[in-house]
Amino acid sequence: YGMSSRPRSLPDVAFGPPGSNPDKDYMQAGPNVSVAVTKVRPGQTLRASFGSPTNAAETLLRVTIAPEGSGKVATLIRASEEARGEGKIYTFEYEVDRGERGVSARAISNIAVQEGGMVITMTVVAPRKEWGVGGKLEEQLRYMAESFKLTVA
Repeated sequence: YGMSSRPRSLPDVAFGPPGSNPDKDYMQAGPNVSVAVTKVRPGQTLRASFGSPTNAAETLLRVTIAPEGSGKVATLIRASEEARGEGKIYTFEYEVDRGERGVSARAISNIAVQEGGMVITMTVVAPRKEWGVGGKLEEQLRYMAESFKLTVA
């Protein structure tokens, strides 16, 4: 499994106001949380699939979020690994400057590999201006991101 610049696919689940349009600024509608599930070979781990948290985050930003020629600039704020629930997760916090194409965004993505060969990604994203230090919306967005954990079915 690797991150690629293949055409975007829709998340498996998304919550947020309607209004996303690939021809327009994806942040025009406001904050959003999405979950995507991807199959990998059973037995894979975060490290085996993606490398270290920093390497994984830098690859995600460079290849998928802000590929060369996209006009976007992605900046990694932090990358970490921690045990949450029944497994380990990687957490990436980053900003995406869309230049003249639209509103800059800040996001937190959590990535986990679940036993049985599933990569689960949860991303919380909002316009950068909504992430005011200590603001109520930022508190809610961080709470959502921090609630992500693996459980046993």
